[in-house]
Amino acid sequence: MKKIGLILLLTVILWGCKKPASFEFRGIQNIRILQMGDNSPALSATLSLFNPNNYTVQLKKVDADIYINGQFLSHYKMDTLVKIPRNDIFNYNILFPFDAKKVFNNMLTSLFSRQVLLRISGTSRLGRSGIFVNVPFDFSSKQDLHF
Repeated sequence: MKKIGLILLLTVILWGCKKPASFEFRGIQNIRILQMGDNSPALSATLSLFNPNNYTVQLKKVDADIYINGQFLSHYKMDTLVKIPRNDIFNYNILFPFDAKKVFNNMLTSLFSRQVLLRISGTSRLGRSGIFVNVPFDFSSKQDLHF
């Protein structure tokens, strides 16, 4: 009888500890270029994401590369614990410095199309109850340029 109870308990624990699903990208707003303290530019944006998990997820870490029109722009890192509600859309603000020369080159090629392809690709550390796993993500969005 103890063996059946132990097997049942292990089954319930393993079923409840499945890997969290990656967030779904819903859009990007409020893209702004800011001036940092050392006169280097930074990009600020708000990502709209959806948590498809049926439980609250803790976002512990983000490590991502940011590309414009397929060219590397910058690297983004976040190492702060954030609680994300279950089955809900949430906004996530990002701020990262970048090399102005790379953006200017991309802007010249985009002057005629009026759009750029913004891509954010990397891994996030998600979990609950103190157990965290790395979950990859890859978000892309065409953004209109306003002059």
